[in-house]
Amino acid sequence: MDEQKKDRKGLQKKSDTLRKGRSSFDFDEGDLSQEEKETDRMTLAITIMAFAIGAAVLILAVLFFINPLRKGGGKDAGTVSESRAGQVEDSVTVPDLSGKTEAEAEELLKKLGLGMKYSGEQPSNRDEGVILSQNPEAGTKTDAHTTVSYVRSSGPEDLKMPDTEGMTLLEARMLLQNKGFEEISLAFKRTGGTVGKVLIQSPAEGGRVHTTDPVTLTVSLGEKSRTAYVGTYIGLRPDQAANEAAFRGLICDAVYGRSDLVDAGMVMTQDAEPGSQVASGTLVTLTVNEQAVGEEECETAGTIRLGQPDNYTGGPVTLALFQEKQGKEYQILQSKQDSLTFPYDLTLKKLRGISEGRLWIYEETKEGQVRRASWKID
Repeated sequence: MDEQKKDRKGLQKKSDTLRKGRSSFDFDEGDLSQEEKETDRMTLAITIMAFAIGAAVLILAVLFFINPLRKGGGKDAGTVSESRAGQVEDSVTVPDLSGKTEAEAEELLKKLGLGMKYSGEQPSNRDEGVILSQNPEAGTKTDAHTTVSYVRSSGPEDLKMPDTEGMTLLEARMLLQNKGFEEISLAFKRTGGTVGKVLIQSPAEGGRVHTTDPVTLTVSLGEKSRTAYVGTYIGLRPDQAANEAAFRGLICDAVYGRSDLVDAGMVMTQDAEPGSQVASGTLVTLTVNEQAVGEEECETAGTIRLGQPDNYTGGPVTLALFQEKQGKEYQILQSKQDSLTFPYDLTLKKLRGISEGRLWIYEETKEGQVRRASWKID
């Protein structure tokens, strides 16, 4: 019995020695006993299992770490998701491209998911290549992927100076502005002739000029001062208004805006009150409507209560909101009725993105539309 134990111990020791000393080059599984083969297989299985468990733990740890980011829990991931949703699904506000180069405009529009399209060029006092106008206008709410068309400047135009002498001031201004002149200054002279007609122009007719050159018009005030009656020019063509005003001894000039109340090309407002009496030679500024204000350019801005003006006599009224946008006056129709009962609750409509303005009430009288009161809106 003791001899058998000694033999087994000797074999085990010999087997251990062989395993420690063999390499991948001289190992021969046939040299091992059946017991040694079983031991090696078990060791290999345990090693493989340990590696598998370790890999599974590592994968679970990685998934646990990145899962909150995938659900939007990470700050950066949430920001990107919101930005993309805003660009693709929500409406965007069209930016102002005026004065920008085409490259600057393209970069700005691309960030908002908007496209751009060249629609021509025209002479102007701005640098060559910069954007002059756009459609849709700046501040308009529109769907993502909308294409914004633009007109760019070809720079100042070299042209022959037109002849404005003998024209009314309004006619002369409109001719010069249509040619591209923007810097037009006025001088007045008490002399014979029709009030409001151009006496002298500088530069003189026929010379070669650029649209960036300043132009001075000297206008007649008539031979002597007298009292002049201000008529109603709203709804008239500018030339009709200017001729009527000149007959009464008044001078008309014009600026441009947009209105819902009159047709395009007609006078939408005047700065002198209809029916009032002023000195002859007084300058009356008319605002001429370029085009109507589109519904898509406006938004409802709540309800306000209006008190009755002291000078309101119960006649037909028009309520109009005046707002300024990009240097132009917008006249937005709020209400037009045969009469109003005060206090009056008005649902206010404003230009998108513009908060301030002034609401006027006009009453129709035998002298025309007369402004009765105004309210500041902000």
